[in-house]
Amino acid sequence: MEFCVTVVGVSAIFLVALTLLTATRGGRGYFSPYTLEYYTQSEITIFIRAWPIYHSTPKKAVNEMLNYLVDSGYVAVSSPENDIILPVFHWNSAEKDGHSMFYKAFMSEHILKWSKQNTELGYRNGYA
Repeated sequence: MEFCVTVVGVSAIFLVALTLLTATRGGRGYFSPYTLEYYTQSEITIFIRAWPIYHSTPKKAVNEMLNYLVDSGYVAVSSPENDIILPVFHWNSAEKDGHSMFYKAFMSEHILKWSKQNTELGYRNGYA
């Protein structure tokens, strides 16, 4: 009986240690082109991202580029024809990647700065 308790205890400690050693943290970002809302959520995975064990509730996040486009009148909220949610990024510390194609434009301080300095180009070319 004592042997069984020892084996179970050692196995439990081993599994907890393995989980802690292989756990990674990460996050996801989503964008709705109709509602113009940007959401992020965090995640924890174990066994080098194989098993997600936690996803936080998506939270509305601030995005300077999106705020600029809405405040300048370049884009406006519309009623969704279908509820499309586009992935902006998905990363975790194990993979260290996971950006979508428009991540750099969506998060770029350089593009935002240039856009603010060159507002007349959008109007002159008929985009506003």
